[in-house]
Amino acid sequence: EPKHGVVVNTGKSHFYFPERGFSGEDAISVKLCVEAKGCEEKELRLLIREDEVCSLEDLDIPTSLILKQKKGFYVDDLEKCEEPIGLKIFNRWGDLVLESKDYRLQNNWNGHHKESGEPLSIGQYFYVFTSSTREKTVQGHLEIEKN
Repeated sequence: EPKHGVVVNTGKSHFYFPERGFSGEDAISVKLCVEAKGCEEKELRLLIREDEVCSLEDLDIPTSLILKQKKGFYVDDLEKCEEPIGLKIFNRWGDLVLESKDYRLQNNWNGHHKESGEPLSIGQYFYVFTSSTREKTVQGHLEIEKN
């Protein structure tokens, strides 16, 4: 475990989140496995700089965008945010089609329904990003188009 942050394993990826306000060096242990050679434990050293930390207010999220399902809904620099950023996406009738308590761990929604996994219909949707530690929200709409 790192001394100045936390590592979250999503099953496919590992994410490191530094403590609020931390800058400096930290380290995590990783196990690298190669089928023919076996596994080896290594220390991964991380250099955290203050200017790499952000919050919802720092992100450049457009209030209107077009989503092509193969490309996905990606927010630049989201992984640098120090706080969980929630995301809800609604269809034109107000039905929730995606809910993520921390979109930093996903950050690539591809226009599929949260439960069925089926591609959503072409059309207009509405989104709301929320900050977990502040009362800040960013909202807008997106248009899903054919690829």
